[in-house]
Amino acid sequence: MVWLTVSETKQAARMGLANFLNQPAVRQHSMVSVNPDSVYQPVTVPGRGKKMIYTTPQRLVNEAASHRGGRAGIGIHTSRPDKPISIAQYWP
Repeated sequence: MVWLTVSETKQAARMGLANFLNQPAVRQHSMVSVNPDSVYQPVTVPGRGKKMIYTTPQRLVNEAASHRGGRAGIGIHTSRPDKPISIAQYWP
């Protein structure tokens, strides 16, 4: 995981850096990790037995940038060939 600095996270939010993950060909191969205080929390999908987070990676970056000390991270996971890309958020 590569974490952006606070200023890089704010810049990424302003320029829409994570919007490239919204492309259907990319989105199906990505996952997200949210801060426990995030407004975007996992919900169980009825009949599927798995949890989903209903938002976009860009909204996660925007939310991280809006918090004091907020940071966004981008990960590449070779051990997960089905979902090798991840976006995470953090703030203290």
